[in-house]
Amino acid sequence: ALHLGKSAMELTEHESELLMDESLERAQHCFLKKNKAFIASFTCNRELVTLEERSTCHIEVALEPGSSYRVGDHLGVWGANPDEVVADYLSYLNFDIDAVVTLDLPENPRQALVPLRKPLDLWSVLAYYVELQQPA
Repeated sequence: ALHLGKSAMELTEHESELLMDESLERAQHCFLKKNKAFIASFTCNRELVTLEERSTCHIEVALEPGSSYRVGDHLGVWGANPDEVVADYLSYLNFDIDAVVTLDLPENPRQALVPLRKPLDLWSVLAYYVELQQPA
């Protein structure tokens, strides 16, 4: 279910912080549970090969103190959809750029990747929770 609410500009700073905190917590729960995983940042991202149909990058990741990486360990990356793509979808769906929505699921809401039953800015939902660039 999708319920339209107030615009993102109308959210208080506290409400915005709560939404961001909950989004991060939900991402950590979904992607990091049952693993010795953590959130890290890139220290180096350098293009090695650039061809029209291919890209190969050298990426270095900052590890948390006390953690290590061994050959065969997995690296998970949660990226965002580009701003232009999100803006195009909002325009196509006829939503304002600062629209706020509340999402709900009839079954298994604990497995949802998107925060439910709380006001969310639609831009963030489309940018971080929905894959918009893969063919259907």
